[in-house]
Amino acid sequence: MNFENQSQEFDEGVSHALTVLQLIEENLKLYIRYSFKLIRVKLDISIPFKFNGDEYENSALETLIKIFSKLSDNEELIKSLHKITGKRNFIAHQAMVQYIKGPNDGSYHNDQYTKIKNIAVEAWQRLALLQVDIDKLNERIMSNKC
Repeated sequence: MNFENQSQEFDEGVSHALTVLQLIEENLKLYIRYSFKLIRVKLDISIPFKFNGDEYENSALETLIKIFSKLSDNEELIKSLHKITGKRNFIAHQAMVQYIKGPNDGSYHNDQYTKIKNIAVEAWQRLALLQVDIDKLNERIMSNKC
């Protein structure tokens, strides 16, 4: 495979990984919004609660995980999300630059491409676990059991 094809393959791998990581961010925002709605419904009307989640719309993954950790008791998921933040930052800010600056050989490409693919797989796993928590929250909201 020539450098142009390798570069295109790597670009696509980075885009895929970043997309999955952005889906995690969006699902964290969804969880936060739903949690705040549930809290508003459950609070006594004499206690003001004006949070709705909009204030976290442009927040970084680390901030979203911090807020999520205050709303969820799934410690295993919280820890696993924390572990992926450095990888997300690598994908978003360094992966392409490091790849371009690296040696133009097949083994370097394969190593870097494998690293990116593994991050994407790990992110998909976190997304699936997060979706389970969102489904549980939705069940609580729909059944009105808190």
